Amino acid sequence: MSRTLKGRLVRREINGIREKLCGGCDEWKPLDDEHFQFIKTTGVWQCYCRPCLYAKAVARAQARRKAA
Repeated sequence: MSRTLKGRLVRREINGIREKLCGGCDEWKPLDDEHFQFIKTTGVWQCYCRPCLYAKAVARAQARRKAA
């Protein structure tokens, strides 16, 4: 099960293990709840891994604090 987005491979399956490419750190990680967040309302997996999502949230919070 390979999937491409704009000509780039973003999902793959190796030896029965599904993996997804994180859009933030460009690392292949297992496609599961531990590494990626599933968005129930749209039925898709988040494009960033959990550590990248956390880093983005921290950066946004710091930017809001500096702007205030």
